[in-house]
Amino acid sequence: MTLDGIELGQSVSISQINTLHTNTKRRLLSMGFTPGAFLKVIGITPFQGAIQIKIRGYYIAIRRSDASNIEVFPA
Repeated sequence: MTLDGIELGQSVSISQINTLHTNTKRRLLSMGFTPGAFLKVIGITPFQGAIQIKIRGYYIAIRRSDASNIEVFPA
């Protein structure tokens, strides 16, 4: 299951990040998207826009294309 398929209000834990771009992976890791981190989806913009997430006490919005590369499992 990937992060872009998570419903609003659901909490999950990150299992791994799959991306072909090293810069994107480095950016996600620096924002706290590390394996084992817990996060909660707090908002989803309409028309396949960004996903708003609370992770490690921070609120972050990421693109759906980036979220599709983050594998998660239910917390």
